[in-house]
Amino acid sequence: QPFFPLRVSMSVTRSSMVGAVFCFIYFFLPMLLMGLTTFLKNNAPIIKASLFAPYITSVSEMMSRTISEDMKKKYKEKVDSFRKAWEEKNK
Repeated sequence: QPFFPLRVSMSVTRSSMVGAVFCFIYFFLPMLLMGLTTFLKNNAPIIKASLFAPYITSVSEMMSRTISEDMKKKYKEKVDSFRKAWEEKNK
């Protein structure tokens, strides 16, 4: 049995790691996808071939409410083209 403060410290470390993973999945990846989608050309292969982008896009769309209207329009147009490509890929 580890000493009590050591056990508490280990549980805090685990919860911090879980928090870091959660933050990475629900904040960093959608923000990265939104930035790449907005600034890369239409049908960029890095996003088009991604396995996780179709799922992360829903979170990115919620975050896109905070950006300016012109950027939101660019993002929406490009996401729609990616969605068509993803649907064709899954047929």
